[in-house]
Amino acid sequence: MLFITNRKLTLIKGSTSYQMVLDNPALDPDPQPGDMVTMDPNDNRMTQSVHYCETTGNANEFHVVGSEELLSRLKDNESDNATATNLLLYIHGFNNLPRDVLNRAKELQWMCDKQAGNAKEKRVEVIPIIWPCESTTPLIKKYWDDEDTAQMSGQQSFSRLLARFMDWRAAQEQKNTPCYKRINILSHSMGNAVLMYTLGQWARSKGGIPQLFRNIFMMSADIPNEALEDGEPGEAIPDAARNVVVYYAGDDMAMTASKVANVKNGQFTRRLGHTGPEHMEKTPNNVYALDCDVFNNKADAIKGHAYFLDFMGDGNPTPAFKNMFVTMTSPAGHVAMPVDSNGRRGVLK
Repeated sequence: MLFITNRKLTLIKGSTSYQMVLDNPALDPDPQPGDMVTMDPNDNRMTQSVHYCETTGNANEFHVVGSEELLSRLKDNESDNATATNLLLYIHGFNNLPRDVLNRAKELQWMCDKQAGNAKEKRVEVIPIIWPCESTTPLIKKYWDDEDTAQMSGQQSFSRLLARFMDWRAAQEQKNTPCYKRINILSHSMGNAVLMYTLGQWARSKGGIPQLFRNIFMMSADIPNEALEDGEPGEAIPDAARNVVVYYAGDDMAMTASKVANVKNGQFTRRLGHTGPEHMEKTPNNVYALDCDVFNNKADAIKGHAYFLDFMGDGNPTPAFKNMFVTMTSPAGHVAMPVDSNGRRGVLK
């Protein structure tokens, strides 16, 4: 599985860059394409560099492939059916270590494969984006630390990822043979803060943002519930996608805890993943909100927070996953709203 990260990577003995360190211990070089690396779960340092990697047969070893190869492989994968392939960038939430993220991404890939069956036009490739989460401190401090890291990852690291993609897309080779794959984002919990700061930083530095994505799926979003309105920190999110779908649940316990934790930062607002957009009429017309109260605790009995995969680990998808998959693979690009929806709001059952 291909993945992207801004976590600190540790070089494995035998890698080319490792030999450079042996020759000059004062060096601390970034891993280069071809290097083999590990990720220490107790080392959550964020790097300014963005690393483009893939998993191997060893759960604790990863291969650095570099941006050019990763982007080319995503473009060329199943090239005979490129126009019908969907890419899903998965941005995880708070308190997730690399192995947790990769396991969740593999489960997400399995669910997508199961739903697609033999229909090539519905195939989805999942690409996790791994940002550094805290691993050892008490939970409430861990939340605050991860919140800070989510902001820095978006503003300092992943906005550069976006710039790299734009440069790659603008190259003459890509203009001659453009990539027609649909790019989607699934951001869960605090991963929505990473997304918000990434797109916000790009929009501020460039004076706006292009519509890069087919769909942005915001699951249990741990950001203020007015964030998508004009003038708010997440205003660039609707600009960046054809559709933005917000999934929320009033009894999501993680959202309640987040509201309390954010009093520390002077934020008394409710969370987007708790209520949906505070003022739907103030959000752009491409924003949709789906209430998941009916089933979120069946999928996650403890917190009612991670309800975007299946119910019992048996491949039986939740209504949130079904909705996301149908929307993502829709040829027309329309959001799959429930039949009894009220405008851009609906209830999933």
